[in-house]
Amino acid sequence: MMDKCDQFYLQLQERTDKVPKGDMTILMRDFNACVGKQEHLIILQIVGPHAADVKNENGIRLADFCLANDIQKAYDSVKKELLWKICKHYGLTKKNRSVT
Repeated sequence: MMDKCDQFYLQLQERTDKVPKGDMTILMRDFNACVGKQEHLIILQIVGPHAADVKNENGIRLADFCLANDIQKAYDSVKKELLWKICKHYGLTKKNRSVT
């Protein structure tokens, strides 16, 4: 039997598979994921420079998903103005969003 985390990543993969090649996918969610500093060095393209000193199962799942789907952190490759527009569109206020 699949747990909620397995179901979430299965649904996320199904939706990711439907995105046409060449289109940009932006994932915005609190994944409750800690990838750890060692993994931070290995997967620098998916996490920021302030990785936590610990890792958890959610962090491992998120890192695996991002690596398998060639997903990178947006603030290195997308204009910040675009990210702010997207945040605003989905109701994220300056108080609860962080784009550096």
